[in-house]
Amino acid sequence: MGFDENGLALVKVGRKWGYLGRDGKLAINAQFEIAESFSVDGIARAYVGGNVGYIDKSGRFVWNPRIENRVDE
Repeated sequence: MGFDENGLALVKVGRKWGYLGRDGKLAINAQFEIAESFSVDGIARAYVGGNVGYIDKSGRFVWNPRIENRVDE
């Protein structure tokens, strides 16, 4: 997998995933159990502590991690 249009590439460091910049440095620290490529909207799905959330290109959660498929009552 290569760099996307944002200049980021998924990279696995140890057991965690992060994003590498074109300069060869981590643009977003490897802190996710699972991470996906960024969509055209500039967000990516990322898992932390078994919960899923969505991050922006700076690595900040725009939708905080929560249990996937949870039904709120």
